[in-house]
Amino acid sequence: MRKGFWLVGATVVALGSVACDGSSEWGAGNPPGGGPHTGGPMQDVPDATPGLDSGADPNVITGQICRVDNITLPGACTPQRTAGLKITVEKTTGEMITSTTTDSSGKWQVAKPALDRVAFVVSDSQSSFHKSAQILILVGQGAVDTQIPVITEAYFTAIVTSTLVTPATDTGMVVTHLRKVDAGYSGVTLGPLRGVTAYYDVAGDPNMLTPVGPTTGLGIGVWFNVLPAPSATYQVTKASDNLSVARDAYAFPDAITFLDEQF
Repeated sequence: MRKGFWLVGATVVALGSVACDGSSEWGAGNPPGGGPHTGGPMQDVPDATPGLDSGADPNVITGQICRVDNITLPGACTPQRTAGLKITVEKTTGEMITSTTTDSSGKWQVAKPALDRVAFVVSDSQSSFHKSAQILILVGQGAVDTQIPVITEAYFTAIVTSTLVTPATDTGMVVTHLRKVDAGYSGVTLGPLRGVTAYYDVAGDPNMLTPVGPTTGLGIGVWFNVLPAPSATYQVTKASDNLSVARDAYAFPDAITFLDEQF
């Protein structure tokens, strides 16, 4: 069975894929916006049990929700065994295709759409978890088993409070993890995303972010209050590496999207 591939998302927009097991980092892969490249596969992630399994059915996508407790370490993602989280499958334009809910192990299953890429939006009617949106690349994939990260609503509030950001309705938060040889890519400057200035991690603080770059050794960049759009780009620059490239990203209303960029 092939593990799921994110675009970055993303959604992972992130859209790359995350290894969500509390100790693993995001799997190796290519960044979004790189022509035919896809995001990286999840590595050595055990399925949560009991729960759903696609049985290697190429017409099915199965998934596991996992929880990120520190957005500066997005690969540390613990399986979240919560029933009743709503999974909405959408076109990247926001048009809904289908929906389902997680079982008691936090797993879910849907028929695989006949599209190159789709968005998976996770929402919680109990408001314990912040809305999360990811892009999954389906080109060339058979059976797909993926994991989608979420953060708690309390953690989201702690981030925006510490960073002195006021969330605007119907805008999204985008987190990108820049990696080079599977380590955080430091010294990188990120351009605006849909006119919004990038923030960077403050090493050692899971809540505080700063608009003063470049990236630290964790390789984290964040944009707040990004207006949703089918696609948008931001510039990635590091003069000492002769790097200046544009990367794609997606934002979803009132949601957080995790992206993975491998250089």
